[in-house]
Parts: sequence; C-alpha cells; structure tokens
Amino acid sequence: ALEGHDYVINLLAALRRLPPPPPPKAAAISTSGQKNAEYHDSDDDNAKEAAADDKEENLSIEEEEDGIPLRYGEIVCYGIGNFAPTNVSTSRQRPFYVSYSAPLLQLSLALLIRRHLGTRDASSAATRSTCNITNGDDKPLEEGEVTASDYDSQQRTIKMVYFEPLMTELERYVLENVFHVDIIRTNERGKRSVVVGSVSSCTTDGTSTSSSSSCSGNTAERRSTLFYMPHCPMRLYGNVLWSNWSPDALCDGNIVIYGNDFHSYDDRVLSSGERSDESNAVLRIIPHLVSRRVDGLSSSNNRKGSIECEALAKMENAFNDSAVMTFATTASVGGSGDVREVDWPDRPEEYNIVFDEKGERGGEVL
Repeated sequence: ALEGHDYVINLLAALRRLPPPPPPKAAAISTSGQKNAEYHDSDDDNAKEAAADDKEENLSIEEEEDGIPLRYGEIVCYGIGNFAPTNVSTSRQRPFYVSYSAPLLQLSLALLIRRHLGTRDASSAATRSTCNITNGDDKPLEEGEVTASDYDSQQRTIKMVYFEPLMTELERYVLENVFHVDIIRTNERGKRSVVVGSVSSCTTDGTSTSSSSSCSGNTAERRSTLFYMPHCPMRLYGNVLWSNWSPDALCDGNIVIYGNDFHSYDDRVLSSGERSDESNAVLRIIPHLVSRRVDGLSSSNNRKGSIECEALAKMENAFNDSAVMTFATTASVGGSGDVREVDWPDRPEEYNIVFDEKGERGGEVL
C-alpha cells in the first residue's frame, strides 16, 4: 500500500539526488523547501515574477532529474517507537497484525527505502503499483509468501541499523530475524559519527558499525548515510549534527537526514534564551540547511474501502512536517537572501543530559 503512494514515490526521488548547487550570490534562497526558479537574462521582470509565483511550497519531484545522484551505504533509524501492537485482538475479522500506527508506517517506509535505494536501476524502482512486492527475481509474490532472504540481500546492499530505547523483545526478534536489521546495543543518544568515504559509521568511542571498515578513515567509494528520524526530539537531531560538525562530514550529500523540518524549529523558537543556547546545533546549522519537503502526503491514490486505505489514513500523523535535509558550504547571509561561501560556524557545545535521583531529566532524548 505504501509503495504506490505519491508521497513515497516523491520521497524516494528526493533521496536519490543531492539538490543542485545553491544559486549565485544575487539570487534568493528558499527556506521552506521551495525549488528555486532558474531564469535566463531577460528584461521581462513581470514574466519572472509570474513564473516564480507558480512554484509550490512543497516539492513534487517524481519527474525531477537534476542534482547529483547519491549512493547509500547505511541507514540509521532512531526513535521510530513501538510498532508491534500492545493490545492483541483475537477477532478473526481483525487479526492482531492489522493494527496500524505511526511507528508501523514509519518502519514500513524505512524498509521500503532500504529496498529501493539498493536497486541498481533507481529510475524504475519506484513504480506506481498498489503492491509491487517481488521475490528477488522481479516476479510478484503469491499472497502470503514471505522471503526472508530478500531482506538479507537488501541488508547486504545497504546496512540498516536501528535503535529504539523502549523496544520490546518481540520487536527485537522481528527486526533481527525477519527484516535482517542490525540493532544498536547501546543508547548513543544520537552521537554517531559518519566516516566520510566509507560505508560505515562510528559511535563516539570510535567503534565501527561495519566489520569491513575501521573508524580511522576508510576512503573507499563514497556512500551517503541516511539518518531516518521521523518525529524525533530536536535534541536528538542536534546530537547527530554535533557528532558530525564539519563541512567534510555534513556537506556534499555525505549525510542526509529525513525528519522534522529544521526550519519549523527556527520558526517556533522565539525566546532569546533559547536562541542563545550554545548547545543548540539545529538552529546553528539553519543557514547551511537545504530542506526539501515532499509533496503527496494527502494523496488518495489508493483503493477506497480497502485495508490499505485504512492504513494510509494514518500517513499524515506518521510523516507530517517531515523533510529531506542536506547541507551546503554556502549560506544565506544578512537576511537579504544572498547566498555565498562563508566560514563554517563553530561547533556548538555538547548537549549533556542531567540526571538526578529520579533518573534522566532536563532533555527530550531518552
């Protein structure tokens, strides 16, 4: 059901390509994910304004071909939540596995992303079908047929690692033994460093997540790392940024984040105290942020009255306010919209969680 949805098709297209370089100094940069219009020299200012007004805020990028193709080596999943049902129904009309929730949809999308970004022919991977599941030989599966070897093959192509602090034993078993996802054993609190030019990432203690790479700087074929973090706390995004705070690590598509649009935090944070917080990495990176919201979330291109329709009714709750985010060495400066090369901002202070007799407090990160 998810695979044929407009939002998923557009999201996969956005993930496959790094946006074109920012416009020259005199051009305006969009802070809402709006695609900048390109114009040839012309005296017809009215025509330019009319063309710019026709651009939508959200991206409909199903047909977009510009930008630099990205190849992924790892997907890091944080904070999806409990996807297994807590209240098991015994009704034959509604078996326990038909229990749709935002975490279940988010996990499903993560698995689809791993599968599609690992295909050799990216252009044909996201096809409009209601249920385009294959058995590894590009033949549709029979209803009820399960091939765990497909998940194993996908994991060998793009490694997916996963952490959820409240994970149940059932969820751990399903992730490891059915979907072939690697579980992160310790709570990194988002402090995971990406090895530029490698297909692995490292924890803050320098431990590699890949048996074939070390954390000393493997310079194999460059692969991007996707941090898949729908609806995570702001501090968790901040810890990811803090752990990779350099243009070499963050820019050129080395790190792609799918999660809450950072511009939304910038719009909502109004107090001077919050804005002067030296540990707030999210607000500090805003000038270098290239955020692309994806169109199609409210699409109704599914079969009305079907089980799929019931599941997709939860799409808005699972993915609203989310964006595909990359980072550029250029920045919008001076409030004028001018885009130019600037010095990379100083690394923010490390965000430390305060503990007391009751446990953790003072922060959103579990």
